[in-house]
Amino acid sequence: MVDVADQNNNEPMEPFERRPTQEGCPDWVSPGAPSRPAWIGHQPRRRPRRQPGAPDTLPPAETKGHAPAGVTVVNPGTPLERPPELSVVVTVNNQRDDLARFLDDLAEALGERQAQVLVVDRNSKDRTTTLILNQHPTVTLLRTAADLGPSWSLDIGLSRAQGPLIVLARAGMRPTRQGLDALIDHVSQHPECGVASVGLLDEEGQPMPGSAHFPTLRHLLVEHSALSRLMPNNRWRRHLHTLDQDDESGPAVDCAPAGLLALRRDVLDDVGPFDTSLARHYHVLDWYRRMRRAGYEVHLLSAVRLVCRPGEALTADRVYQLHRDRIRFARKHHGKWGVRCATTALWSWALVEAAARLVGRGGGTLSGVGPALDALTDASRTRAQA
Repeated sequence: MVDVADQNNNEPMEPFERRPTQEGCPDWVSPGAPSRPAWIGHQPRRRPRRQPGAPDTLPPAETKGHAPAGVTVVNPGTPLERPPELSVVVTVNNQRDDLARFLDDLAEALGERQAQVLVVDRNSKDRTTTLILNQHPTVTLLRTAADLGPSWSLDIGLSRAQGPLIVLARAGMRPTRQGLDALIDHVSQHPECGVASVGLLDEEGQPMPGSAHFPTLRHLLVEHSALSRLMPNNRWRRHLHTLDQDDESGPAVDCAPAGLLALRRDVLDDVGPFDTSLARHYHVLDWYRRMRRAGYEVHLLSAVRLVCRPGEALTADRVYQLHRDRIRFARKHHGKWGVRCATTALWSWALVEAAARLVGRGGGTLSGVGPALDALTDASRTRAQA
């Protein structure tokens, strides 16, 4: 049994890239074949292309909003005997139990498919490395020296995906063979489809939010604002978050759940990876918008519903991260008026949070004048970072 603590996995191991001149290398890897998609070398603020023979730990690169860290190949996985039919990318952060169930379900769902499975560990502290090395040695495990957020982690996984079809999944998903086959077949048979998603159910079998509209200035002003906190079921929020799509209008929607997504390699090369300036939120929504602008459609297969464990509730710190990314998203797609609306939502939320802490209703131990002033200070810092 291999027992390696996560804290000791910062040293580079055997490079993932294998060449035909090496013994045991797959025959289908050609010497001149690119190891990464075409967009890697053309995107600013992306991780640099690794030169042949260089160590497989990448140096820090400049990005906006956070300091990136090196990427270490902890487990290169078992070399495939033939080119993979698809690549599966999943990112985790202290989700060992979810990942264990996901990988077991995924192995059953893949069946006889030749698949490359990549797990990007965002500096977990729950011994995720031990799980992979002991129980799933065929899985490629990449690890970052810090939690950079979902967008960076997904881009790291996408840069190493080799299959013509790519599946992006959350660790909380419970994939099935029927659902995965339907998703892959739909993407393969519909060239107009840029990315396809499935409907989600919680662990009790209740439908989770499904298709949604792209946010307008009104949504940017209302969503996660004082109004949404005081009136969670206002009609603008209901319009933005729907449970299902209109089946009569076809599978094309503005936004779809990001629990299990499938796309083709050519679409990824056309649209590009996720925007790492939207480190933790709104990176998928930005990706959908760029899909539409590139001439592709986002499809939601409402007839296919899979169980997914809901994510953790937003804490005060995560809400501020959400507001930061909302302002960046608004600047990118709505200009100065979008920034004004998103900033107004931030300050209105912060004022309500400060008032709640002042009267002792802020939740937890945060109460009093000091925590109330901290809420306003955090809002000011968030606006400066955005």
